Amino acid sequence: LAGLREIFLEERAAHGLSLDGDFPLRRELIVASSRREAEELARRRSALRYQTYRSWGLSGENTPVQADAPGIDVERQFLLGSPAEIVDQLGRLRDELGMTHFMYKSHWQGLPHAEAMRQLELFGTRVLPELAG
Repeated sequence: LAGLREIFLEERAAHGLSLDGDFPLRRELIVASSRREAEELARRRSALRYQTYRSWGLSGENTPVQADAPGIDVERQFLLGSPAEIVDQLGRLRDELGMTHFMYKSHWQGLPHAEAMRQLELFGTRVLPELAG
């Protein structure tokens, strides 16, 4: 992300555009009791999502066949861990990249609604209060 952010700023500067302003960032996110649990949940959820995409007729390198396929890199695609770990990761994105707004999708294709709501509740009750303080 840091490299992409630098390219973005270089291009804006090259075209005489302001380097100030909002910098929203979207990442996948899994809040769990531990990073290991979050990684496992991310792998399983990605498999469900890609299974749904394949059922729609999508294929190719961006729609892996297996949950452990090279296209699914949970380390790069997700913020993962306990509420405290997520707070730390979001703080680093703010401090190191200048993130001003954070977005994530709580419900994906193939994910049971109850689990999506559980993630949203964990984020709202265990992560956001720590960031506001």
